[in-house]
Amino acid sequence: MAPLHRGPVLRRAVAPYIVWLLILASVVSWRRGVYFSGELDPVVIVKAVIGVAALAAAAGSFHRGRGRLQIGVRTLALLVLYLAIAFLGALADGNPAASVVLSIRVLLIAVTVVLLVATYPARTLFRSLLVAMALVGLCATASGLASVGVGGRIYGVFPPLNPNEISLLCGLPALGIVHQLTLGNMKNRIGLPLLMALLASVWMTGSRTGLFAFSVAVVLILLHARQLRVGAGFALIALIPAVFFIVAGTDLVTTILERGDDSGSDLLTLNARTIAWDTVLNTPSDTWQRWVGAGLSVKQVAVEGQYWQDQALDSSWISALAQAGVVGTLVLAVWSLTTVASSLAARDLRSLTTPVLAFILVRSFLENGLVDSNVPFVVFLTVSLLVERAATRSDYARQETEECHSRSPSTQMPHPRGFAQQARHSSR
Repeated sequence: MAPLHRGPVLRRAVAPYIVWLLILASVVSWRRGVYFSGELDPVVIVKAVIGVAALAAAAGSFHRGRGRLQIGVRTLALLVLYLAIAFLGALADGNPAASVVLSIRVLLIAVTVVLLVATYPARTLFRSLLVAMALVGLCATASGLASVGVGGRIYGVFPPLNPNEISLLCGLPALGIVHQLTLGNMKNRIGLPLLMALLASVWMTGSRTGLFAFSVAVVLILLHARQLRVGAGFALIALIPAVFFIVAGTDLVTTILERGDDSGSDLLTLNARTIAWDTVLNTPSDTWQRWVGAGLSVKQVAVEGQYWQDQALDSSWISALAQAGVVGTLVLAVWSLTTVASSLAARDLRSLTTPVLAFILVRSFLENGLVDSNVPFVVFLTVSLLVERAATRSDYARQETEECHSRSPSTQMPHPRGFAQQARHSSR
């Protein structure tokens, strides 16, 4: 009878990977330096079709799996409230069309993620999401190796991702591998080569924010670890003098901070970024834009007194002020703080979700995308939904039941507490 069940079980195991790949394909950049202004073109249409395909695949998995896992109301309420405030700002600014399209794209992604969270347990979702991110990130790295010798930073060709996007796509899977190696849930001969490849990709991006966020997240993983493998413990002990030598005896830290550029271009970049921030922060308090923003389509602002006219908003929080104003930014802050609090309270998930949140939130201060149709939003929304429902523990019970049925469809999974009782009876 086992072969009769092999097909459905295999499809159910592969389905989340396919859905995540479709989601990532619909949100990653297909063109550099191009912002959606409300006009439909072939790229926008194709990405929309892929997003709908991801939604259909997630809905199919939900239907076949009879998804009954709980979904939190808080996350969805705060998301809808933020989008409503941004839409109100777009109406007040007189440019609602582009913001409506972007809001629909965000809601499309949100519904797809909700269906996945309602169908699959946390461990399955995290594993499939990180694997999909690693595939896309490593593909972009491999296709852009030729760009390293030209500009010093790697730029993807297929897909055409910028260094910060590659850093995110490779950094989070690397963080997941560190988590699994720390807990002893992954073999070194598999985990270490993958970790080295992902960290090499992050290194080639030259993303200082990404490296700093990754370091903070690794520290949080170690702080959450109650027990360490012997090998991991010795590695940490050996790492202390190695880090001291790198910091004190080499110029590696200086190279990272300056990216090997003595021309001062980094200072110019920082100056341009702060000019855009000042423009948003100095929005007059007697305007609608100050309190409810101007809609999700605001990705850059006009600057005065410079030889360039527009400057991108390289910060999720400054973007929130521009898109949803002070009111929307407060909603986003409440969402972030409550998600962190829920993650710390989720005993079964916090050893991974808290470092992942730290990785995303640290990057959000210098990178866009906390609420947008892109990868940081996908990760943030997924973690928020998972930690909100984690207190019920229903998703872990479902995980154990499904893994048992996948091995033997006719065998019933005993309650986790029953293992100890069975062991006592067998010893007698």
